[in-house]
Amino acid sequence: MSKKILFRIFPQESHHNATFTFAKILQQFGVEVIYMAISQMEGIVKQNGFKFIALPYEKDIMGKPSERIIGTKMDRLKQILPDLLIERRVNKVYINKITQKDFFEDIINEVNPDIIILDGTYKANIFHSFKYGIPIVILETTVSLINQKNKPPLSSSLIPANNVISELLVKLSWKKYHLKSYFLSKILGDVSKPVKELSKLYPKINVDYSRYFFLGYSNILELNSTIYEFDFDHDRPKNIFYLGPPSLSDRNNMHSDLFFKERFWQLKKEYKKIVYCSFGTMAWRYKNHESFIDKVLKYFYETKGIALIICIEGQLFRHKMREKYVSDNIVICRRVPQIYLLKASIDLMITHGGINSINECILTNTPMLVYPGAKNLDQTGNGARVKYHGLGERGTLKDSYKSIKKNIQSLLNNEIYKKNLLDFNDNINPKNYINLKDFLKHMENYSDIFLTN
Repeated sequence: MSKKILFRIFPQESHHNATFTFAKILQQFGVEVIYMAISQMEGIVKQNGFKFIALPYEKDIMGKPSERIIGTKMDRLKQILPDLLIERRVNKVYINKITQKDFFEDIINEVNPDIIILDGTYKANIFHSFKYGIPIVILETTVSLINQKNKPPLSSSLIPANNVISELLVKLSWKKYHLKSYFLSKILGDVSKPVKELSKLYPKINVDYSRYFFLGYSNILELNSTIYEFDFDHDRPKNIFYLGPPSLSDRNNMHSDLFFKERFWQLKKEYKKIVYCSFGTMAWRYKNHESFIDKVLKYFYETKGIALIICIEGQLFRHKMREKYVSDNIVICRRVPQIYLLKASIDLMITHGGINSINECILTNTPMLVYPGAKNLDQTGNGARVKYHGLGERGTLKDSYKSIKKNIQSLLNNEIYKKNLLDFNDNINPKNYINLKDFLKHMENYSDIFLTN
């Protein structure tokens, strides 16, 4: 009888996209793969060939992000207190759900799977699963969040070196991160408190509170969908395994603009170099994003010999930029088939530093220019790693037009980045990754810690 594996992934496209290659390989081995999420994710899951079970919105543990205020500095300052109050209420609900809600009851009633693969976003909720005796595997879609010597947190732009000063700076960056987290927990509510209470009931589970993004576990199996070699040098904990070796898998959920492919191949014929710019589907969250995009478009409007394909999700802003920058070398879209584009040999990608885009650029040998959109996610740390490996350059969304122009020209006129990418791919070691047979075999010997204590 084939195994039944359920994926419980955070309801965001990027999180789901990061799992599909692994899920498709599981299917090829005869595993029944099922996804469970809020109904908004049904299309993306089914279009990629997987079964889907919808949950009501209130069943998930997530909060609606507050709208970013566009206006004067005073307007933004006025919004700080309302935003904090909203986040405090969301955290209170989240804390109560960790303590009181059986996060896995619907999963067991609907599916009763052999294995549950749980998005790292939900890792605080695992304690209610142990009574069912079903193995839980945490799936992280970011580079490793562990706190190790000379490995700064993902919110840090620091690039470590092999010296005492670097080690000191890394330690200070972690202290800064944990101090900020401490003060925020006092204002917004301490999410670790219910975990500490629940963990007392399960002494076998070793909770690691030193990690970036709150916590982790040192004896629960954790899979990572990123490229191991992309991270800074560190020792891989025994419970963490990287899926791979890395490979590209076309997405079936991307609805690109009408006639985009025809327009793209026309650009390939007319221009020697093509630059692609995308800040993902959640770009509206990023402060200074629109002014940055305006500067990028201005550069290509004034530089006729290079083509730009740029994705702008917001309809009003997209139409505004189309009216402002009318030029044969500029194509402004809502969405494009990104992997298709990168495979067709793009000369440069300008990105916010999302890990899926970085993985895809690495595997297609595409140099990157990273402008992190959010300081509190993984994008700043990803940009530091791109710079560290020589795969591209980085900046900030506040950069001047002159600085953006300099970075674009440097990347387009220097072949070293392409060479570094080729060398990087040559040095990806299959031994750093777990294959599917080993994963399934590992799971057979791993279920004992999930039984009721």
